[in-house]
Amino acid sequence: MKRILAALTSTFVAISVNAAELTTRTSQADPHYSAAGFFDLHVCNWPERPPFLMTVFSTFKFDEIERLEIYRPDGIPLGEIPLAQYKVIQLDGKPEKHAFISHLEIAGTLPEGWYTAVISMRDGTRVRAMDYVIFEMMQRAKNPLPRDQDEHVPIPGALRWDPVPGAAFYQVTVRDMWNDGKTIFQSDLVEQPQVELPQGLLQPDGWYIWRIHARDVNGNILLGDFNHGSLTGELSFTTAAK
Repeated sequence: MKRILAALTSTFVAISVNAAELTTRTSQADPHYSAAGFFDLHVCNWPERPPFLMTVFSTFKFDEIERLEIYRPDGIPLGEIPLAQYKVIQLDGKPEKHAFISHLEIAGTLPEGWYTAVISMRDGTRVRAMDYVIFEMMQRAKNPLPRDQDEHVPIPGALRWDPVPGAAFYQVTVRDMWNDGKTIFQSDLVEQPQVELPQGLLQPDGWYIWRIHARDVNGNILLGDFNHGSLTGELSFTTAAK
């Protein structure tokens, strides 16, 4: 925490926060937000690929943006976030929002510090947003219950796994493989290494795949939604017949 506070006060002097404000993001003095949208970077340990840097920029002003560039703390260009691919976010009572997401290889050693997104608007203005990145790698969750490829298990009331070192939050998704792999459950963020399942979600003689996403923080004024996280591979199990 002392290192984070020092980085925050010395590198981004416009922000004045205390330890409590580092835990929960406030709408004031949050460098991830700009007039154009929200910027964040995640150090990701995903299965079946080398670790990578996920870049995220979400905005209501997607029609007004011409270019999204990312720069390292030393000013060297890191890459661009392409505008051709995006996720549509539609919340009740709010305008449509687009999340532009890309993956960048972590080639060699990247410096810790403030990474900057420069957002070029179609009217010629340019705005900036910032995210502090610490390059740490989070382990993937281990010893899941049910175990991968377990068969004919009694319908579980909860999914469990061992605590992941450095993880403060977890999220689980479940897909029904007899229903075209449809996602039937996504948990809220939980702080304990288990998720209670809604009664009746899983059926007898079912085939399910679940995954565990672990992350270090949530809504941090310095590190964004999270700094580093991990994702398990697909964990498969079948349930016993009636």
